[in-house]
Amino acid sequence: MLEENFWPKADILYNGVNFKDVLMNFDLYKDELIVYQPEKGHEKYVVISTDKLSSFSYADTLMHTKHFYEYFELPGIKGKALYENISVGKASLFIKPMKKIEQTPGENREGKYSAAYEYYFNDGKGYSRFTKKNQFLNLLTKHRSEVNRFIRREKIKISDMLPENIIVVLKYFDGLN
Repeated sequence: MLEENFWPKADILYNGVNFKDVLMNFDLYKDELIVYQPEKGHEKYVVISTDKLSSFSYADTLMHTKHFYEYFELPGIKGKALYENISVGKASLFIKPMKKIEQTPGENREGKYSAAYEYYFNDGKGYSRFTKKNQFLNLLTKHRSEVNRFIRREKIKISDMLPENIIVVLKYFDGLN
């Protein structure tokens, strides 16, 4: 699930209609929107097709942040997917949340899901995917060396599991422009 700790009240734009305060979650593994509907004391979970889903937003009360997700096809990237727009200043970044299945080697039991992210940065020539530090730095050609020094000085780890670090670096990068 997108949010493992709770079912947020979201505003959903679906088929051109805005639905407010809907208890929902998004199954990242199956790419499904799930709506929770209490009905006369019975819990009901309804899977809604993503064919007509445009976006949804909610306040993350645990992290005290507002999230806005769009379900669309990024220019140059095939297939619709769920993205969070985390653009900073002139830097355009979309983060695609995912789930990875991790299994402990040598054990005969089910794996566990962990959060992971794909990052798509628009360097002015279209969106490019990156997951590693060098891939990211190659997209920041104008200030590559300054950004690299900042990452080393601040001991920032660039990985597919730490989107908050990408945002910190982009804020620094935007200040250089």
